[in-house]
Order: sequence, then C-alpha cells, then structure tokens
Amino acid sequence: MRNLVLITFDSVRADHCSFLGYRRETTPTLKFLAMNGLCFENAIVTGPGTPTSMAGVFTGSYTPI
Repeated sequence: MRNLVLITFDSVRADHCSFLGYRRETTPTLKFLAMNGLCFENAIVTGPGTPTSMAGVFTGSYTPI
C-alpha cells in the first residue's frame, strides 16, 4: 500500500511558484516534492471560494451554490 499526502493551497499564485517554472527560487521544498512525486498543474474547482472548493476536494461531490 502506498501513502498519499495531499497538499492544497489557498490564495497562491501559480506564476510565482518555482516548481511551476517561475525563474526565482520561491518554493524550493515544494519543488523537491513535485519532482519526486506527482504534481497536478491544472485544476477545476466546484465553487468560487475556498470553503466550497475544499468541500468538493474532501468529499468528491459537487455542492451547488
């Protein structure tokens, strides 16, 4: 059985993350984790804000607003 660690972000700009190609080394630890694991660069959210989106991530269901 493999372990799964899910790391989520709130209010982070992808264009300022070095593990996603930003020229400055802003996120060295996340870059290490992304290079040694899986990194999903695209996401589709279930709602406009964090509470609605995280509910969808944790339950796997869509909650209409």
